[in-house]
Amino acid sequence: MKWVFLLGLLVFTPWLTVHLKANPKHLPYAGFAMGLLPFLLSGLNLTASPIAWPHWPGPVKGLDVSLIDAVALAVLLSTRSVSTPVAIKVSFAIYGLAVLISTLTSQVWMASFFYLWQLARTALIYMAISRACVTVKGVPLAVVSGLGAGLIFQSGVALVQYLGGDPQAGGWFGHQNLLGMASHFGIFPAVALLLAGLYPMRAFAVVTAGLVIAFTGGSRATIGLFAIGLVFTWILSVWHQPSGRKSAIGFGMVVALVLAAPVLWSAVERRSDAERADSNKMRSQMIDAARMIISDFPMGVGPNRYVVVANTGGYAARAGIAWNPANREAPVHNSYYLVTAEMGWLGLLGLVTLLGSIIGVGVSAMRKASRGLEAELLVGATASMIIFAVHAYFEWITMFYNIHYLAGISVGLIVGLRALSARKAERLKARKAAPARTDFAVQ
Repeated sequence: MKWVFLLGLLVFTPWLTVHLKANPKHLPYAGFAMGLLPFLLSGLNLTASPIAWPHWPGPVKGLDVSLIDAVALAVLLSTRSVSTPVAIKVSFAIYGLAVLISTLTSQVWMASFFYLWQLARTALIYMAISRACVTVKGVPLAVVSGLGAGLIFQSGVALVQYLGGDPQAGGWFGHQNLLGMASHFGIFPAVALLLAGLYPMRAFAVVTAGLVIAFTGGSRATIGLFAIGLVFTWILSVWHQPSGRKSAIGFGMVVALVLAAPVLWSAVERRSDAERADSNKMRSQMIDAARMIISDFPMGVGPNRYVVVANTGGYAARAGIAWNPANREAPVHNSYYLVTAEMGWLGLLGLVTLLGSIIGVGVSAMRKASRGLEAELLVGATASMIIFAVHAYFEWITMFYNIHYLAGISVGLIVGLRALSARKAERLKARKAAPARTDFAVQ
């Protein structure tokens, strides 16, 4: 069946490319699809692998190709290039070099190559989003609408699971932490729109969906970062363009969070004190194991290989990690430690500078952007990346393909919206510099 699916993509991609070239006004539909699909790929099985290692213990289990890859490639081929800021180019090059070096030196290079392929797919969707944003004006809002629609759908799935007896619902993502991290990319752009009074009913529905996901999942990090992200988005929004409305809504959000705090805390307490203590202990032990691996392999053991090395090398045992699937089949619950263990110190340098440059570009673009929809979406996308960078300190699930997709989409929005704002500023400057027109009557 997978070969039929892959053959379908081979037919669909060139058709969509030709269609979008002839009808660029349809790019917003493609943008909406790219925002929505990361929330649907797993549940609808819209991914196939020409090479599959389903039992490999790493997060990337094959040479995956998905429907979103086909849409992104078609968009890429039907639009013109957009300049990527130098800081992002350099930092991505450092990270990519670390991935490449550690892949070439990996003892199981094919497993590591799977991650290199996933990284390339992330770059593909980034380029597609950034190009589409500057080609047709309605694309950024369409992408954010797709993210919001996916989030609303998953909140419904999670609510059904919770009412059916699942104490920590993960929706179609399968785990509450994974769904919680995915929710960041849809919530905060919606908060930015809500603060600015743009599409308020739609934005409120998305924020409510994020609250449902936080409650039904019961993830401590998701709940805490949901609250922190709301406040942080408000701060960025007011910093960019203060207004009485934003101040009033910000105050209302704080009051709502205070009122909702007991309910959200009850979600955290679905796990006993002993369970939470065991979880904290396990996380600490995993970091100890990661430190030992980093000490022995400063250049990294290779992407997608942490679990194998931690177990076969005895690092998990020496760190005292209990011998059970939940603990031994998961990487260290910290993306920064995980990247350092798998891709060495160069990989950590690349990751930190990449996240820092993306956030820096977003903040710089906000400072220069004039008032309007694009600027508010820029606030939301930048806030999403900030919260994502913080959440990555507590989770390894950033390595899953759907989270990579969502991060690539947000970066594409930041770069695309930055380019739109720059073009808008240039047009405004040109109008101001143009000499005043004088009409003379013909005698």
